[in-house]
Amino acid sequence: MREGQGQSGLLYRVHQCSGWVVTVYGPRGNEVEVGSARMQDHALALAGMWEQAVASGRIDMT
Repeated sequence: MREGQGQSGLLYRVHQCSGWVVTVYGPRGNEVEVGSARMQDHALALAGMWEQAVASGRIDMT
């Protein structure tokens, strides 16, 4: 399992469960399972894309 926090304050968790599942957490504790991937690197890239989208304002996690 990998966890991290982006510059926007978005928390993410990547864990293995029949593939790698990506879950993001907003500042109010809201939780969204955003997708999954076969490879851990791809799942981490997905988490990074969500971080960029939240930081740019394209996705609102409030």
